[in-house]
Amino acid sequence: MQSVYGKIKTVEKPLIGITASLDRPEADVVRGCCNAPYYQAVHAAGGIPVLVAPIAGGEYVESIAARCDAILFTGGCDINPARYGQTNDEQLSRAVDDERDAYEFALFGAVYKSGKPILGICRGSQLINVALGGSLHQDIHTYDAAKHEHAGTNHSADVQKSSRINLLYSADTLQVNSTHHQAMSRIGEGLHVAAISPDGIVEAVESGDERFLVGVQWHPERLVDEGHMVLFKALVSAASQ
Repeated sequence: MQSVYGKIKTVEKPLIGITASLDRPEADVVRGCCNAPYYQAVHAAGGIPVLVAPIAGGEYVESIAARCDAILFTGGCDINPARYGQTNDEQLSRAVDDERDAYEFALFGAVYKSGKPILGICRGSQLINVALGGSLHQDIHTYDAAKHEHAGTNHSADVQKSSRINLLYSADTLQVNSTHHQAMSRIGEGLHVAAISPDGIVEAVESGDERFLVGVQWHPERLVDEGHMVLFKALVSAASQ
């Protein structure tokens, strides 16, 4: 970059795409575009946050995958259980948004193919799992291993030794939060379980290879002052390479 004052050295920060929902007051879906803590955490970690809202027909996913250096798949409404071979006869999956599903699954496919870093949070971790052939417990209250209420609770999670999560946090146990009623069941192809809550709920998954592909069931963007900023810094660092 040239200036009248001479040469100025600039350092390009990585562009981090953050998935968002559409605001449809008339529909029973998550309202608003994106909760502020997501992009605040990315910005604080040194990335440039860019919101990516669903577009009908999956347009521009290839372009977004090419322009962004990483993608953060955020929380939100439940994934349509038809995507993992189940029905919703008992209406266990709530506020399903097929348009968002279609767009984000297409976006995941494009970014995954590119090899660029991916972080999934809550719904985002479930999306990663389902996209790679896994399945979900539609409601953890029907899952025998769920011994306590996960919605709105804080609890521990046991971290698998030598996992990426273990190396990033330098801890064998984490204190995490939960605001979910669904959880990962069958684990998708190429994913390894990285953290589990004491009652057996899968709290984190990650790629079995060297790529940065991490999904966490908790909300680290709400815990940045409690040591969880490390996850966003790792995403930005991976996107910078």
